[in-house]
Amino acid sequence: MSATLVAIAPVPQALTNPPVPTVKAANAAHADEEAVRESADRAAAYLAAELRRERVRAVLLMVLPPILGIALFIGIWALVSLTSPQLPSPAKTWASAVQVFSDPF
Repeated sequence: MSATLVAIAPVPQALTNPPVPTVKAANAAHADEEAVRESADRAAAYLAAELRRERVRAVLLMVLPPILGIALFIGIWALVSLTSPQLPSPAKTWASAVQVFSDPF
């Protein structure tokens, strides 16, 4: 067998001794961390406000249509009761209901 000689190349100094960060680089990294933290805080505040808006919107979409429907029904009832003498108005019906429910027997 023949022996082959392999030459080993010297390892560059940059690989054996990584550069030590200077104070200036450390301050820049700290400033970058602060900027990232401030940006994250702004994003979190925006998302929290967006979630509140969505919750309010969901509640309004659940509550508002029935209320508007009842108000529309009572309004139409009041208009029709003005033209029809046999149909009592919502106010008369309310007064009768209060009297009946306050003394049921």
